[in-house]
Amino acid sequence: MAVEIYLIRHGQTPNNITGERLYNACLTDLGRVQAERLAATLSAAGLTAVLCSPLLRAMETAAPIALASRLPLDPDNDLVEFNRWDPYLGATRAELAVRFPAARLEGAMPASGWAYAGPEPVVAALARVWRVLRRISALPSGSAVAIVAHGTFNALLLAAWLGIDPFNGVQFAQDNACINRLTLDERRVAVRCINDTRHLYGVASPPV
Repeated sequence: MAVEIYLIRHGQTPNNITGERLYNACLTDLGRVQAERLAATLSAAGLTAVLCSPLLRAMETAAPIALASRLPLDPDNDLVEFNRWDPYLGATRAELAVRFPAARLEGAMPASGWAYAGPEPVVAALARVWRVLRRISALPSGSAVAIVAHGTFNALLLAAWLGIDPFNGVQFAQDNACINRLTLDERRVAVRCINDTRHLYGVASPPV
């Protein structure tokens, strides 16, 4: 058996409307509706794990998915967005524990929360990409994992899974609350869909 991957971009935030740089923004009302539609769509997918970035927009998107699938929420520090701009600080560990009681916060996360020192070197971003890929490749056969992250970082993951240099100019569009579905086995990566948003409009889509 293979491993099924549902790679998801977080729901809409104020940044996506105004273009402002609100680095740890929460979801808008529409973003929360999108998260619920994702949860409803994936509730029948047989998920065995829900991973997410520790940034609020990703955790708010992933929490309904984990709840609908009766799974814990597993934030992964490696899934944060690739930041080419300014330093910023995420929510504190205590704040995340209160807001997301079902989350199993990484032991490596300091009490002050996840911090971004500034523009990330490409080599550091690639190191995160490969750590995520190794973590997923180590899952037992038959696993089905939802990964909720960010537009640019999702595109880097997709490129790496497909054997493309993530920084060679190839881009993968990632709309808010989209699903990218891949199947991994020992021999190949099969792409089922990229940037699928049909579930947001009441149209049956491939994940289930």
